[in-house]
Amino acid sequence: MELVLKTNWLYVMDNVLTDEECDELINESDVNMKKSGVVGEKREGYRTSFNTFISNDKELNSIKELNLITQTLTDTELETHESLCIVRYKEGQEYKAHHDYFHKETMSEELNRGGDRTYSLLFFLNDDFEGGGTLFTKMNLEIRPKKGRLILWKNYLDGEQNIMTEHAGMPVTKGKKYVGVKWIRENKFV
Repeated sequence: MELVLKTNWLYVMDNVLTDEECDELINESDVNMKKSGVVGEKREGYRTSFNTFISNDKELNSIKELNLITQTLTDTELETHESLCIVRYKEGQEYKAHHDYFHKETMSEELNRGGDRTYSLLFFLNDDFEGGGTLFTKMNLEIRPKKGRLILWKNYLDGEQNIMTEHAGMPVTKGKKYVGVKWIRENKFV
């Protein structure tokens, strides 16, 4: 792993997953894709991708490695991790600006599943496409896709929701983009 960027809440690392691990995750997920949804208020055209989930206990080398990396980097137990979400974006598809933590007053059902999302980890699984960067809107910082790259951020700082984590999956302008997303909860995820 190679550290590319580090702040008190945002980390970017290259060579986190191998090409083979990335390819295995894409191949495992591609046939099971469904239109992506959002937690909370539904807004037309806000998230236009497709996604699927791969269980943390799936017998794949790539899942075992990803779980180990995630646990090590966040110092968390696997029981607090949501399943890996593989997201596919085709040309023109995007995910507009959002944050991964929940609005406590409107999302009690989701919070009852293990508390809020304390960490988000986004793994780029390919880079043979155009566009599709991850833009942290409050900083105007776009992180370009690179196969095997990881973006990790803390959704909470000093016990408060970290508004700096607002981010967008920019539109893909050519080809298909694949990312793996791992969210970590405060408590055991159910």
